[in-house]
Amino acid sequence: MSDQEAKLSTENLGEKKDGEYIKLEVTGQDSSDSHFKVKMTTQLKKLKESYVKHREFR
Repeated sequence: MSDQEAKLSTENLGEKKDGEYIKLEVTGQDSSDSHFKVKMTTQLKKLKESYVKHREFR
């Protein structure tokens, strides 16, 4: 990836508003569903940790 392409991709991230959310539905191997509403700025690591904690209680 060239420097120009990297710059363009980071500029696209700047267009997102901090209050924007995405809704995720995760279906496990046992057909159980988990729903998450996360901000666009949330790190994937935090989402995965939340999913693991959510699955431990079932």
